[in-house]
Amino acid sequence: MEGERQEIWAKLKELIGLFKAKGALSPETAMTAKELGLPPRFEEGMRHRLGMSGIFVEINGKYYLSEQRLAEGKKKREEIRERLKELVHLFKTKGAVSPETAMTAKDLGLPPRFEEGMKKRLGQSGIFVEINGKYYLSEQRLAERKTKMEERRQHAA
Repeated sequence: MEGERQEIWAKLKELIGLFKAKGALSPETAMTAKELGLPPRFEEGMRHRLGMSGIFVEINGKYYLSEQRLAEGKKKREEIRERLKELVHLFKTKGAVSPETAMTAKDLGLPPRFEEGMKKRLGQSGIFVEINGKYYLSEQRLAERKTKMEERRQHAA
């Protein structure tokens, strides 16, 4: 799953670069998929998840990159990273760092959305682990994720 996510991000960055290079950055400078040199699957993607992101906008069969939505997405990702750092600090401060020291969400002072997030991507990350209704921070998994992020940053540079 992680490799697939990296591949998607790489393709997205490639598309963003293409739209910027072609100057398709506003309704006035929008271009057709053919003018942009996009594969037919781009238009299929626009009908699904790619179009829902709002980063790429379609107007009358022409497309442009919404730099505003791109910036909003970047800001949201930064906010999520900050919230994760806060959660890691909270778990460490409370000592919930192993199955033996796991605590309930209430004992940790976590909002209900934490438990909802654990059923989704937050739980899939493996950084926070649920065991019998209690949660702990997997410092090993956190270290693995940090290493992967560093490798990604180095690869992107």
